[in-house]
Amino acid sequence: MNDANEGQGSAEGRYQAATAIDEGCSEAIRVCAAMMDAADAIGAHSELCEIREAILRLHVVASAVLSEANRMRQN
Repeated sequence: MNDANEGQGSAEGRYQAATAIDEGCSEAIRVCAAMMDAADAIGAHSELCEIREAILRLHVVASAVLSEANRMRQN
């Protein structure tokens, strides 16, 4: 591994990881939305919202990595 990639993994590895996270987060967000009524029924609405917000933040990070990887691939 060269100095530019040290501690961050290869560009391809980062792309693959970001893709997996992006896809997983998309599915998790759908699941959270589907569970909202059930969470309300058991008094766990705010807990589910906290989880959804954390997933959204992770999704934003993965999307940024994917955007950067796509720009690098075009150059």
